[in-house]
Amino acid sequence: MFINHLRIQHFRGFSNLTVRPNGHVVVMGEAGAGKSDLVESLARVLDSDASRGRITTELDFFNRDTAQPIQIEMTISDIGADLEQEFLDHLELWDTTDNHLLSESDHPDAVDDDRYVWVLRLAYRAKWHPEEERCEEWVFYLTGSDPESDLFPSVRRRGIEKLGFGLLRWSGGRILDFGARSAFRRLIDRAGGNDFPAAIAQYVQDVTNSAGQFTGSGSGQCSSGRRRWAPTRPTGNFGDGPVTDIPVRTRRRLAEWASTLPRAVN
Repeated sequence: MFINHLRIQHFRGFSNLTVRPNGHVVVMGEAGAGKSDLVESLARVLDSDASRGRITTELDFFNRDTAQPIQIEMTISDIGADLEQEFLDHLELWDTTDNHLLSESDHPDAVDDDRYVWVLRLAYRAKWHPEEERCEEWVFYLTGSDPESDLFPSVRRRGIEKLGFGLLRWSGGRILDFGARSAFRRLIDRAGGNDFPAAIAQYVQDVTNSAGQFTGSGSGQCSSGRRRWAPTRPTGNFGDGPVTDIPVRTRRRLAEWASTLPRAVN
């Protein structure tokens, strides 16, 4: 699944923010910059468990202005053939060259797979009721919606669950704990497959490379004050193939996981 477009309106510290990701994204910033709020905006749309135990208050509205609703809009593609059938009635064409949605009148006679992709547009909306001092919130399809008529086609919980979005929230301890009741373990079990060690190794490698590009070093090295992080080149194999350029501490933890994964995953 790929997020082509994200728009956040009147949510926490964001008055009106548009994000157009280009590949994998690493969010970095100082405290209070809005990193957690950006991630939370994704969960409001895609996490079927996000509403459990959550209480939306006036603080979730930009500048505590509850007269305007919160709306988070998301355009996603690459959801796979099965989910395309699941959401067939709500699919639309997206122009990846110009990064915009095509209207029905603009649909080409022949779809160029290199330029156009089928996308699903979902949105989260929250409306404050001052007389009751509570917030009404829901997830809906943008196709067929009409705010003027108060028409919002709702998305069933089962459909959201099938999208397979997972959010790991740190509340103390190890966020990547692989225990039987951990959020990380549930995420892996839901994903299926049997190549978890190699997938984790590739993920760490991608993050290393992205960090290197972000700092301009191109080698995955970061320095701040007296502290310096640099990848090492371990010996031996992890999973079915060699692993290189992974920090020592991360490599040790991954090695611990790898020794238990065949039994845990299968």
